[in-house]
Amino acid sequence: MSSEVKKKVLFSTHIETSVKNGHLIAARFEQAGIQLVETQLVDSGRITFDDYFFSRNEAEKRLTELFPLLMQWIGAKRFTIRVRRIIERDWSESWKKSFHTARVSRRIVIKPSWEKYKPVPGDCVVKLDPGMSFGTGLHPTTRACLCFIDKLAEKGMAGKSFLDAGCGSGVLAIAAAKLGFARVVAVDNDPLAVKAAQENCRINGVSEIVSCLHADLSTVRLKETFSIVAANMFESEHERFMKTISNAVSDKQQGYLLIAGILKKQYSGVLRMYMKQGFVEIKSSQQKEWKNGMLRKLPGLGCRLYSVQ
Repeated sequence: MSSEVKKKVLFSTHIETSVKNGHLIAARFEQAGIQLVETQLVDSGRITFDDYFFSRNEAEKRLTELFPLLMQWIGAKRFTIRVRRIIERDWSESWKKSFHTARVSRRIVIKPSWEKYKPVPGDCVVKLDPGMSFGTGLHPTTRACLCFIDKLAEKGMAGKSFLDAGCGSGVLAIAAAKLGFARVVAVDNDPLAVKAAQENCRINGVSEIVSCLHADLSTVRLKETFSIVAANMFESEHERFMKTISNAVSDKQQGYLLIAGILKKQYSGVLRMYMKQGFVEIKSSQQKEWKNGMLRKLPGLGCRLYSVQ
């Protein structure tokens, strides 16, 4: 067997464009049900999208599918698209060019392992090395959730319970654990995401606090309700998982629901959906094309308790 095979050669259908066009493409992808890995290149002000395959033919086929869509959405000369050959050892090096330590809320700092950072008193430092399919925690919707979590922890929510519904790299769950939440659960339907979250929890020393579960949010049965539930996902996923998410928020404690991943034009519809489930909006934030909300559950709705299957 060649050394190249041992190093797990992959092929990527790689798109690069400006931040402005990237947000438009991301919205179009979401509407079309197309899922790619989105990365914001902090230093250059560019956004990339990648889809990964084990063969060049598959990557080239994906390119031919996406090219006419991109032409239709943003026009020629506004993007580049190509097939890249990636050897496993190159992956971590590519992240180092674009992912740097960043303060995302008053206390929360996201830090990759390859950078040094001297925390100031009160800092909550989350060490995060993004996996091949998971983000850096710097997307506007993730930042919004982290800001909400930080504020709630300051107001006495620390020591209570937290659910990260659709955890990806686990950054929200890790931040919650480090800010003092006593019981934290992270759920994702992608086993690779759960594996990445578990590893990130280990690196941050919170494995005993955070339970990472592989489960489909449309069918999972949770054995408890939570003081805070964070749901950072597309509008279509909010609609699909709304019942599970709503029932997971404690009504006895008037729990909080953090909703994100929603385009501004879709936010009012998502908010109305949760209001019908007994939630009221406490505050909202808007970043670029995204709008995010902190909701609170009205008492007396009688949420059912579920058990994990």
